Formats: sequence, structure tokens, C-alpha cells
Amino acid sequence: MVEVGDSTGRAPALAGLRILVVEDVALVAIEVRNILQRAGCQVVGPFGRLAGAMEAVGQHGNALDGALLDVNVHGEDVYPLAEALGALGVPFIFMSGYGSESIPRSVRRLPRLQKPFESSELLERMVEVFAPAGEVPSPSPAPLRPLSAPLFHD
Repeated sequence: MVEVGDSTGRAPALAGLRILVVEDVALVAIEVRNILQRAGCQVVGPFGRLAGAMEAVGQHGNALDGALLDVNVHGEDVYPLAEALGALGVPFIFMSGYGSESIPRSVRRLPRLQKPFESSELLERMVEVFAPAGEVPSPSPAPLRPLSAPLFHD
């Protein structure tokens, strides 16, 4: 088990990371956003549509430290977005309520988190994928978007 944080939810190994969130279920997206913010991450999104997420990656992809991707976003597979992130060297974690048999063989080996999950499971997986060996990230530059941006991008 990876030690990820204290009782406040802060996770030093994740603090300052810019994490893209793509999730079409608003309550899940908001909860993930809240977990990440408590951990000290800067959240990009959440995006409830693939097109908006693709646009964000096109504009800010090189500034991202990682991404959390729902496998199916309003009936669209997220794999093209995952390919775009991979081409930029941005690590990602698939979040899915589907069993392994529903995930294409070509991506089954990639980091995945089974829904539903606890906040501790999410943070542990993020440390493993986004901050391996407990590396502390360098501070991120200014935010990608103003804090007044909508909480959920549909």
C-alpha cells in the first residue's frame, strides 16, 4: 500500500499536479474533482464530453501531468483521447465500471481503476502512475483556466 496523504486528504506526492478529468456522470466528476483538490492537485475540467476534453488537450496537453479518463463518455470511447495523451507523454488512468472483458485487449494492460472506488484507492493509484517512487513534482506554473470556470464542462 502506498502512503498518500494525511487526515485532511492532502497528498504531498500529488500536490501541484495538473490533472485532466473526463467523466460524464456529474456527481462522480464533482466528487473526483473534490478529492483531487483536497490532495493539492490542480484540476483541468472535469469534462463530460469527449470533444471538450480533446480541445483542452489540444490547447494545454503539454502542461498536463496526468489524466483520469472514464472509458465511456456519453456513448463515446475515450481511447482516441488516451492516444493523444500518450503521444504527448501524459500518463493516464482509465476509470471504468465495466469488467476487463469489456475493455479492448490492446488497452487492458494500461492503468485502470474499477468503479466504484474509494478516495484512498484513487489517490494510491495516482501516486503509482503519476508520481512513481514518491517523486515530488516540481511546482506547476499558473493555472490553466480561471477559478471562475464552470465546475463541469458538458
